[in-house]
Amino acid sequence: MEARVASITPAADGLVRVRLDAPSGFAASHVAPGQYVKATAGGGESYFAIASKPGPEGDRVELLLKLGSPVADAIAALAQGDALRISSAQGKGFPLARAAGRELVLVATGSGISPIRSVIEAVASRRSDFGRVSLHVGARTPSAFAYVDEFSAWRASGIDVFPVVSRPQETGWTGLTGYVQAHLDGVHLATAIAFLCGQKAMIEVVKKTLAERGMPAESMHLNF
Repeated sequence: MEARVASITPAADGLVRVRLDAPSGFAASHVAPGQYVKATAGGGESYFAIASKPGPEGDRVELLLKLGSPVADAIAALAQGDALRISSAQGKGFPLARAAGRELVLVATGSGISPIRSVIEAVASRRSDFGRVSLHVGARTPSAFAYVDEFSAWRASGIDVFPVVSRPQETGWTGLTGYVQAHLDGVHLATAIAFLCGQKAMIEVVKKTLAERGMPAESMHLNF
């Protein structure tokens, strides 16, 4: 199907936000946060997680692209109104229904915040359905956080946000440092459910940390 570029703006170091007007009917395929689309551009194709929440109004689609690959760079070079070939929403996404009434732990690094943002938007629209919700998001430097301009709104909606910087030297950063898995204190992991997205090595370490702190493997979920 053919979508049209609504806007392309910087998101963070090496990341851009792409908003698309998808054709009528796209929303019918976007049923769970964490799904993705296949986009065709620059003579190739690649998969990108959907950063906007599913719902009947979901014909406006947002993606978060990490620059440096031929497809992502070709998309980033498009102008408002240009056409972009995308698939319908694919993948199982995150099992948000299983999180109802439970604490929800969200962990993301880098561009992995994209599908987690979709979860956050869905949760915020019915916040009372969930217990405590915490986002643990990591980046190398403060300027590498995407959606940092939305953190305040997420907190105002009742979501705890814990940004963690792994390379704070000479950045002026005064918040949490190191890696996200080192800052999970205070979460009741034995009864919570976790949604994870990021580099494979990070995911494995986070899963090991969660397991060591009492979270069953069946309570840890990826979006694919």
